[in-house]
Amino acid sequence: AVNEPMKIRNMELLPVAVQVTYEEYLKDKPEDNMSDEAKKFSVTIQGEDSYLRSSPSLYARYDRSSADTEPYSVKNTLLNYIGGDAWRDAGQWIEWEVEVPQDGLYQLGMRYRQNENKGQDSLRRLEVDGVVPFAEAALIPFDYTINWKTEFLGGETPWQLYLTAGTHRIRLEVVQGEKEAQAAAMQETLYQINSLYREIIMITGTDPDTYRDYGFSRVMPEVLNEFILMSREINEVSAYLEDVAGVKGSQIATLDRVSWLLEKMGGDEDVIAKNLSELKAYIGNLGTWITTAKTQPLQLDYVLVQPADGELPKA
Repeated sequence: AVNEPMKIRNMELLPVAVQVTYEEYLKDKPEDNMSDEAKKFSVTIQGEDSYLRSSPSLYARYDRSSADTEPYSVKNTLLNYIGGDAWRDAGQWIEWEVEVPQDGLYQLGMRYRQNENKGQDSLRRLEVDGVVPFAEAALIPFDYTINWKTEFLGGETPWQLYLTAGTHRIRLEVVQGEKEAQAAAMQETLYQINSLYREIIMITGTDPDTYRDYGFSRVMPEVLNEFILMSREINEVSAYLEDVAGVKGSQIATLDRVSWLLEKMGGDEDVIAKNLSELKAYIGNLGTWITTAKTQPLQLDYVLVQPADGELPKA
């Protein structure tokens, strides 16, 4: 254990602030009266030029897969992005500073890549000067993509953020969103499967006789029902994740295989002994899925800040 003393002066319990929607946020902002010169403003902040980071592991890295990654050199190895598999755990954040010339509405663009978790978005929360500006910014999905991708936050209808003239801080923090509840549900299901597995091998041993009738329906009648119930629980999580992601990736396929095996074993007691070794392997796979589902990797090349109605550079 590490001895790390801490002093607490006081604690406060405060009501949860009601987060306004993006539509309500815009209603409270003054009209955009930026000068023609200010509307030409555009600044690109390199991801590796962060102002603050929550962890020393969030250091600059290099990528040479695309000539559009900034900066780029055919001869030298240049540090040109930040994040990746080091920026994946809930609570980790990176913050950048930007200075804008005039009060007005601005758009935030990102050049990013999430090529690790197929069929799964990586989620981030946006804070501007320490505040989440509106409810939608609390959960921003960055979809799986093999190649680098450039997008404005807000998608096809980019969000417009009101910034006053001067310096502002933009922070992106890893969050889990609904994935936290799904992973917790699978953690409980994994515990139940483990318990049933241990109960079964107390009767069969670790190397069961596949030709023997163990009479599971007589000795432990709840086993068949439990297998069916757990199969349905896993199937519900799988269907939800596929609906959210819009594609069935390798992680969802893992859940489907576990669900299929449990349904098979719950539907016929004669196949339980024959599939125990496979069940043991799937218990390990499910544990790996739970660990992976909690991760939210993201590579970030740069942050783009420009007035509303600006255009994105190519990815």
